[in-house]
Amino acid sequence: QVPEAIPFLAQTDRFPVRLRETATKSLYQLLPTLTPAHYRAFSKETVPNLCNLLSHEIRRLSPSKLERATLMVEALEKIGDSRAILTVQRLQRELKNLVCPELQAKVANLLLLLEERKIQEDPC
Repeated sequence: QVPEAIPFLAQTDRFPVRLRETATKSLYQLLPTLTPAHYRAFSKETVPNLCNLLSHEIRRLSPSKLERATLMVEALEKIGDSRAILTVQRLQRELKNLVCPELQAKVANLLLLLEERKIQEDPC
């Protein structure tokens, strides 16, 4: 498993329709291989592309479909930057309607981390 494939797989909207589900499944299998060392190691489109996928997951969020959102939150903890803040805030709002304290805590911690990174990205 090669996490370097994540930027390519995160562009699922560019895949032919017949390949999208396979690419998405492969992406979610690779997300746990990310480490903090991958922060800022990928192309600048990677985080926005992951946020687009997370937005898609948010639209169909339910207690039985939290696994993909959890994988994405864990990935953004490792490689996310300030561009993920709005999407993660949206996820936080949607999670208030579901009973999932563990994911709610992860999202709250992720928002704090992304805010810290925002300050580091633009200290002024």
